[in-house]
Amino acid sequence: MSDTEIPPGYQLHDRRSGLTDPWQPIYQRSHAAGLSLGLRAGAAHVNSREFVHGGLISALADNAMGLSCAALAGYSRPGNRQHDA
Repeated sequence: MSDTEIPPGYQLHDRRSGLTDPWQPIYQRSHAAGLSLGLRAGAAHVNSREFVHGGLISALADNAMGLSCAALAGYSRPGNRQHDA
C-alpha cells in the first residue's frame, strides 16, 4: 500500500482544525460505536526515540471521542442537532 492510498474502510477525514492541519491527511472510519481516526505516521509525527508522539495519539483520541459522542447524540456539526430532544 502506498503512502497516499486511503486505507481500506476509511475515507479522508472532513473535519479540519489548526491543531490537526499539520498532520494531514487524516482518515476516518464510521462504525456502530462512533468514529475512528488514523493517519500514516512519518518523521514529523515521532519523538526522539522514533515512536509516534503521545501528544499526537492523545489529540487524535480526543478528536475521535468527541466526534463519536456527538454522532451518537445526534449532532452532525457543532450547534446542529439532527433530532429533537
